[in-house]
Amino acid sequence: YLSCAEKLPNIEIAKDNFDELRNKFNIELTNRFKWDIFIAKNGGLFKYSPFNINTIDALTNQYIYLASKEQLNDPIELPKLSKIDSSSLIDPTNYRICSLSNNQNSMLMWSHYAQEHQGIMVEYWFGGEFPSGVGVAKIDYADDTKRNREKDLYVFNQYLLTKNKEWEYESEVRIFSNQRETVGFYNYSDPINDRNQINAHIRSITLGCKFPENKKRLIKNIVNSLNSNRKDHEPKVVLREALISDSNSFALEYRNVHM
Repeated sequence: YLSCAEKLPNIEIAKDNFDELRNKFNIELTNRFKWDIFIAKNGGLFKYSPFNINTIDALTNQYIYLASKEQLNDPIELPKLSKIDSSSLIDPTNYRICSLSNNQNSMLMWSHYAQEHQGIMVEYWFGGEFPSGVGVAKIDYADDTKRNREKDLYVFNQYLLTKNKEWEYESEVRIFSNQRETVGFYNYSDPINDRNQINAHIRSITLGCKFPENKKRLIKNIVNSLNSNRKDHEPKVVLREALISDSNSFALEYRNVHM
């Protein structure tokens, strides 16, 4: 409707009406990116994070934080494209993302995202249901020549769901929205389901191989608190720690932490 109205003479759309329709378009566009069985093995994805007050808050209050462009470490994330601006249907001002991974044992990601191995890696299980206005998709990787050639053909994908080839080791899956900064999650096994949240729960938390000893009691308390809210039939959160492998000095292995 908006695209056709632009081409017709003597048709004016009030800004409030334009903004409302544009917002609905972005919600429905996002809703097309739904969970499927190929996104993650056994429904599990991994988040490498520093262990700070923001991470603790997200764990204890059961939500996923979506970062803005300014908070991302790659300067060409959510790039400026000629077909995405204040007058286009895709609204570039509000999109935010959360990056998760299918790679649960990456030295580089432990170093880059988990406070140089002093942080944690959280494993989330996803049941597949996402609220309206929140999408999820695997990231495509391409060299900058191919991206530049296709930037005006696949605008939304180039803007939000494609990264340069150098990042391919991350095996990223992205949760995104232009409606919210955080999205809560809980297990939909309850009889009354809150469809405003993601059907998900935390499977495990892994401590980096340099995780500070003086913070281990805190993380154990967090895990015990999460488990105390699980029903008897629900799996408990497993606490693990990373260490340099005895059989391979160049690799990490994980073992369970005694609670």
